[in-house]
Amino acid sequence: MSNNPEKNSQNQEVSQEQIMAYLRVFAAQILEPEAYSRILLIKSTNPQLFISIMQNLIFLFENKKIIKKISEKDLINLASKLLQTNKNETNIIFKRKGSD
Repeated sequence: MSNNPEKNSQNQEVSQEQIMAYLRVFAAQILEPEAYSRILLIKSTNPQLFISIMQNLIFLFENKKIIKKISEKDLINLASKLLQTNKNETNIIFKRKGSD
């Protein structure tokens, strides 16, 4: 059997498209229309944040923590919490030699 890199690449693209289609359908079912519009905007501007949000929403859904559709305000709160936890604090320390 020969491995065809082009075919593997096509399979990965199809798989990625299927996953994104599933995520869009899932998001449309659990988000209010304004929140759905917001998540699509986040997807286009910050794909990593989109993936993090969707992972969290899937986890909450699977654990039956979502009892009503998520509002835009709730989505923004979740996104800001994720941004805070993902944000690496950078401390810059200047060490200067004393001029005696």
